Amino acid sequence: MLELDMALRGAAVGLLALTMLLVPRGAPRAPAAWIAAAYMLTVAAYCVVTMPGFSPRLDIALVPLAILAHYAPVALWLMAGALFEDGFRLRGIHGAVIAAWIGAALFHWLILWPMGDPVRLVGDVAIRLAAAGFVVLSLLTAIRGARADLVERRRRLRPVFIAMSGLYMLVILGVEIALAGGPLHPALSLLNAAGILAVVFAFSAVVLGLGAADLFVQRPRADAPATIEPAIEEAEAPAAPVDPVLLEKIRTAMERDRLYREEGLTIAVFALRLGTTEHRLRRAINAGLGHRNFNAFLNAYRIADAKAALADPSQAEVPVLTIAMDAGFGSLAPFNRAFKAETGFTPSDYRARASST
Repeated sequence: MLELDMALRGAAVGLLALTMLLVPRGAPRAPAAWIAAAYMLTVAAYCVVTMPGFSPRLDIALVPLAILAHYAPVALWLMAGALFEDGFRLRGIHGAVIAAWIGAALFHWLILWPMGDPVRLVGDVAIRLAAAGFVVLSLLTAIRGARADLVERRRRLRPVFIAMSGLYMLVILGVEIALAGGPLHPALSLLNAAGILAVVFAFSAVVLGLGAADLFVQRPRADAPATIEPAIEEAEAPAAPVDPVLLEKIRTAMERDRLYREEGLTIAVFALRLGTTEHRLRRAINAGLGHRNFNAFLNAYRIADAKAALADPSQAEVPVLTIAMDAGFGSLAPFNRAFKAETGFTPSDYRARASST
């Protein structure tokens, strides 16, 4: 049984290593590809750490490997943001979380673990509960915005990510918490090894099958010429030509009828208004117009509408909230965030700058 357990774990580590090398190579300028590779590295470390008989007490050099394995839920959280949040960037808060997690893992393995039970047991449960929290955040990130996602490849990845990577990790954490302080039965270890291999195989097959260059958003090269319009290279390559009639209907609905001003407009309602299916509409907006998210597509028109109103001298006394509501935003806070992300200014600052020129 031990030999089979080790063989399954070895196969999972080998597959992870292969995928970890191929993903960044297929999309070298995509932050999400490198974050995904880091996640695979943590899973590989977990495969080793959870082998029967492993203990970081055998050699101090093995402690970093144990810490890397504990980092898997945090890496999953980062990968979820990089995959499913357009415009995701590593920020100071991410660095702080990573540093805090590494510090907690070091404290657990170097301070609490040698103290023995019951202190070690409390530390084991606490760190696994915190890990479960990161997994839940990952699942919420993957679920949030699924309806507005226009990238078909990424939409196909969500179920695999949610049902396998996230939920399986929650199950494992639950079992580890329930069995904390007690020996793991060889049959459970073998079952875990088989489950890891199955999840790794499914994840690698989907990611490699979809293609890293298509799945991950690549940042433009620093020496690439600047363009006024956003690059369309991030759009999904269409399986069939995009219907030009549908594209014209979309432009007419947005530019002439200003349908974006309708608060709470969903892609299902928009497809109904245009007399087409959601699938065809998603593909047209993504492949034909270069947008990856339906809400971002609407906000592009809404922000342009608001910018024109804020720069209009005849509307100088109109409250910003009124302009936001007229443009289609449901409240002021989302408008302020979207406006600043697009222009770099708050609406009030933009109005002041426009009036001074």
